[in-house]
Amino acid sequence: MKHLQAKVEYLEHENASKDDWCRKRDEAARKLEGTLRTKESSFEAQLARKDQELEAKIQDIRGLEAKVRNLEDQVLFDRRQVEEIKSAHHALYQEKATRERELQEKSEELTKFLLELDAKSAGDVPSAIKGSCEAFEDAENSRLKEQLAKSEADLLMLQQWHAQMA
Repeated sequence: MKHLQAKVEYLEHENASKDDWCRKRDEAARKLEGTLRTKESSFEAQLARKDQELEAKIQDIRGLEAKVRNLEDQVLFDRRQVEEIKSAHHALYQEKATRERELQEKSEELTKFLLELDAKSAGDVPSAIKGSCEAFEDAENSRLKEQLAKSEADLLMLQQWHAQMA
């Protein structure tokens, strides 16, 4: 019996050791589960922060993209304005060159006229000026008289035509 008693004690002791081991194992498992939950919560919090940071960066990028589009539009507008200004400048430059040529031609004509006037006058400038003016006026008057005569002839012909039609 002693032998059975020893075996029962041994089995009880072993059973107690196993219970103690199971208790320790369960306690370690609960502790590990708690640690895992804590780490999972920490990771989820980090993930949420990272998601918020990412969303903020996405919004920043969208804002920057909108600014870039606005700047590109402004650059295109400015380039068009520069082209218009260049074109206007070129036109003004050409007009200036044309006017300078015309002024140069008129200056040359005036110089020629003054030289002729000086040669004609032989010291008597007022009579030379009067003669040149009369020559100019005579030419202009004869041209105007020709235009007037032509207009009067056209008017007479038109009146005759109206008389025939009536």
